Amino acid sequence: MIIMGTNIWSAVEGTVCSASDVAMTSEQSWAKFRACRDGALEQFIDFFQSKPLLYDDLSTTQKNELKAYRQALLDLPATVLAAVGDNAVLTDVDNYFHAYAKQPTWFADKHPMGLIHT
Repeated sequence: MIIMGTNIWSAVEGTVCSASDVAMTSEQSWAKFRACRDGALEQFIDFFQSKPLLYDDLSTTQKNELKAYRQALLDLPATVLAAVGDNAVLTDVDNYFHAYAKQPTWFADKHPMGLIHT
């Protein structure tokens, strides 16, 4: 089935998949990038900061590393913008997380998802 540039199909096990054959604009890619960054803030930073007992269990060094990681995530759009320019279409956003917002290594033991952006 094709709907306005989007191909939709079902995999053998029933998973519905879709892909667009319409090129993403720079503006759309930056919006997607910011949404990924917002998700990372919620998933990784809020996980600790919204749980006082878990947050209080972190060492001073870990709290400082969490604070630095949070700031790196907040700064990520500006950091990437300076590196690639605002007309760039960001296709593999994970590369930018890996390059500019590395998670503290202790996430491997303290976060249920472990290390994602290393």
